[in-house]
Formats: sequence, structure tokens, C-alpha cells
Amino acid sequence: MLDDEFIIKPIAQLIKLFQRQNGLEYALSYFNEEVSSYCGAIDMLDCLTHRNGLNQLAEVFYDPLYQYDYATKIYQHLIDQSNLLSFDNEDNEEAIAWLHIHYFKLGLMNLKKI
Repeated sequence: MLDDEFIIKPIAQLIKLFQRQNGLEYALSYFNEEVSSYCGAIDMLDCLTHRNGLNQLAEVFYDPLYQYDYATKIYQHLIDQSNLLSFDNEDNEEAIAWLHIHYFKLGLMNLKKI
């Protein structure tokens, strides 16, 4: 399988651009088509595993797209994965260091839904 970083980051930038130029519906449609063509029948979060790319994708869904359902799903996945990690690896330490930001964003999105 290709390196997810080279798939996720361009998609994140493109959906932000498409949202500005063609509207939100077109951007989401593009995202869903690209993810389905890359992942096939596999769930998006099981298929896309690059942590930094997923973080960037969640940021785009959070702001400027304001698609909290997508962002919540990604942030929750990142939190769940971080909770399973140990401190033995440097990459794991970085992932765990982002936990407070993911929890903060989840809290903000929950408040905005009310």
C-alpha cells in the first residue's frame, strides 16, 4: 500500500480548496470518492494510518469545513490509538503529547453541537 502521508495531506489541502471554490458539498463528495478509491471496502480509519496526515485531515474538517462528525471520528480514533501506545518509542511520545489537543477539540465540538 502507498504511504498514507502522500495521500492524506494532499486530500486535506484539496478539500479545503474545493470548499472555497466549489462549496462544501463538492468538497465532501471529492473526499468520499478519493477515500473510497484508495481504501476500497476498508473503513477509512483502518485504511489511513499516518498519524500526522490524519491530524491534518481532522484540522481541515474542524476548521474551515466545520464538519464536526468527520473531525470527531478522526480525533476519537487518534485518542484511542494514543491510549494504546507505550512510551518506549519517540514517535509514541509525540502522539501522546497531542492527546490534550485532541481532547480539547472534541470538547469544543461537543459544546458547539449543543
